[in-house]
Amino acid sequence: MNSGNLKRICLFLIFFSSLSFADWSVFLLIGQSNMSGQGSIQSEDRASNEQVKVMAFRDCNNLNRKDGQWYTAVPPLHDCNEGVGPGDWFAKTLIEKGYKDTIALVPVAIAGASIDIFVKGSYYNMQSFQYNPPSAVGNYPSRNLYPWVLERLQNALKKGKLQGILLHQGESDNGSNTWVTRVSKIVSDLKNDLNLNEDVPFLAGELPYNGCCKLHNNVIAQIPSKIPNSAVVSANGLTGMKDQYHFDTPSYREMGKRYAEAYLKLRPISSAETPSSSSVFSSSSQNPWGNSSSSSQNPWGNNWSSSSQNPWGNNWSSSSQIPLDDSSLSFQKKGALSPLQINQLQMHIVGRSIWIENNLHHSYKLFDLQGNLLSRGLLNKAQNQIQISKPGHYIIEVDKKAYKISMF
Repeated sequence: MNSGNLKRICLFLIFFSSLSFADWSVFLLIGQSNMSGQGSIQSEDRASNEQVKVMAFRDCNNLNRKDGQWYTAVPPLHDCNEGVGPGDWFAKTLIEKGYKDTIALVPVAIAGASIDIFVKGSYYNMQSFQYNPPSAVGNYPSRNLYPWVLERLQNALKKGKLQGILLHQGESDNGSNTWVTRVSKIVSDLKNDLNLNEDVPFLAGELPYNGCCKLHNNVIAQIPSKIPNSAVVSANGLTGMKDQYHFDTPSYREMGKRYAEAYLKLRPISSAETPSSSSVFSSSSQNPWGNSSSSSQNPWGNNWSSSSQNPWGNNWSSSSQIPLDDSSLSFQKKGALSPLQINQLQMHIVGRSIWIENNLHHSYKLFDLQGNLLSRGLLNKAQNQIQISKPGHYIIEVDKKAYKISMF
């Protein structure tokens, strides 16, 4: 690493997240059988893409999957013997539209279940179901799956950021005037329990127009007025199986495409994806010191070593609820490697990466200057490279202590 690269780096606070975190967009797939998928799996459905991952629903020997592990996504996404569902073609369509991040699907749909099974604090009779997750709560058969859903999402968010929730459910609650309230509670509780500081896009799919429960679509239509940043995915023109409950395979594919199109209206690709490192310094106009290595272009010179040289001082206005301790942040140049000390963390800056040298486990949260949570994760021996992938000012909280950082 040459000295010119070092002079372009200004640190006052935080790490941006590593590529292993930031490049993963997590999507929750929740509902009942039309989300888990009942369509017959055909050759075009089996076409896989390394960009799409699925968290195994449970141990499935027939699929060579282990519960909670990540695999390249092919149907079935849910359970061991389900079929094609909207999640498959939702991901395929995002890629076709130019989505660049890894798409990480977290399936939790339970065929035949009421929405109650996912509502925090609510219990539902699971005696007729084949799968009883160990992290569910309650005395069997009366169980609640909210802790299981939360646990799966917490594990997924070690890889990236929750970018959307896809729901398809209602047959077991057909026409219920409390359904929207219960769905809204699920979304609100997940937001609170995951410490999300933004309204994640929420999509609810309509039920088959020619099926048993088409009148429930009048209830689903209330979603956008009750849940922020949400939309209804139309099932108009789609065809169902003869059982009056489920879509046929072509309609599952089309429904997945419609989920993707509705999602991109709520969050276009430019704002949905995590910025990639290739976007940093695409031109010298983005670098306040340009391409020259002259130290005269660095407003702090070559020998700044403490937070006292922070040009913003201590009176910055955002995220005041986070206690700051600038005194433990320092930057010292040592040839090609520049060590950064934050408490017990030993780090080196190389290019746009920060390498962690210790084996301690540290949780971190990354905020923008408005206090919005951008990412979170666990720093350890396996995840010890953090990529600064977008110039700007950030706040990082490491084990309940927060620091300011700016990267240019």
